[in-house]
Amino acid sequence: MTQLKNIYISNGLNEFKLTNHNDLIKVYGIDVVQIHGYSNLSAEHKNIFDFFIINFFNACGLETRARLMPVSINFVLDEEYLGKENESDACYIPLGGKLTALHDGGKTKVIRCWKDKVYCHLPCICTERQRYLRFEYKNGKSKTWQHVISAAKWY
Repeated sequence: MTQLKNIYISNGLNEFKLTNHNDLIKVYGIDVVQIHGYSNLSAEHKNIFDFFIINFFNACGLETRARLMPVSINFVLDEEYLGKENESDACYIPLGGKLTALHDGGKTKVIRCWKDKVYCHLPCICTERQRYLRFEYKNGKSKTWQHVISAAKWY
């Protein structure tokens, strides 16, 4: 941890906060434009991500930041197929879904499809659709992702 603190200090970041992409490159060797999927984002989504990535790193402690490695950023269409066991049921059951990257210029790429092993035999009654920026990263050995709402909001 002392080595990481020294890198921050040697780059004039005495409060251990990144301020821009150059800081991300100097401290962690991460070039935002090289993150998989970045080149496929629209200008609007690139702008959101550019500010988000700095905020995201700064929201983490130094130990966590040292383990973070961006994997990809995509603007996605997340579809979830829903059904019911009984027509009278109040709640829907997720039967499966599909995650599709929506590239600037109109191209698409299916990232992932899934089916529930227990309920996939039920008929699909409706499909829920969401569009959002999806940031995937490794935190040590585990891979996870964030649903990016804005440069300052994610979950």
